Amino acid sequence: MTVKAQHGGSHKYKNTYWFAHHQLIKSDQQLVPELPRLTTESIKMIGGLE
Repeated sequence: MTVKAQHGGSHKYKNTYWFAHHQLIKSDQQLVPELPRLTTESIKMIGGLE
């Protein structure tokens, strides 16, 4: 992905997404060049604790 900044520069990012059963379960994204990457994970519990 290439993102163009308002000042005319551009940055290339490789953002990765994982899907299971048509739902996003994990993502790894670079949103701003100077900041660390953002990683998110979604955990869905099936059933209950007993």
